[in-house]
Amino acid sequence: MDPVAEIALWTGLFIGMHFLLSSGPVRTRLVALIGVQPFRGIYSLVAIGTFIPMVVAFGHNKHAGAMLWNLRSAPAARGLTWLLMFAAVILLVAGLINPNPAAIAAPS
Repeated sequence: MDPVAEIALWTGLFIGMHFLLSSGPVRTRLVALIGVQPFRGIYSLVAIGTFIPMVVAFGHNKHAGAMLWNLRSAPAARGLTWLLMFAAVILLVAGLINPNPAAIAAPS
């Protein structure tokens, strides 16, 4: 099988099963049929059952195809990447320092 098709297949199944099992009618019917805890277990098994083959397919084919990120030949792109990552770290730390007022069960 083509590496891109294999990765796309497992990624599509992973995302598709999340959408399907999380949709209102399907989730409601399954929870009514088997209960909340068994539903969570089945959901987790389906997620793991599609995530692991997706990661394995990527691991076997990660060096197949064209090289997309060659920043050594573009110093401006490399500098921009470092700058954006620095800004991302600052925003991440700022988001973790103070509690988010919109968070669930946040102190008022």
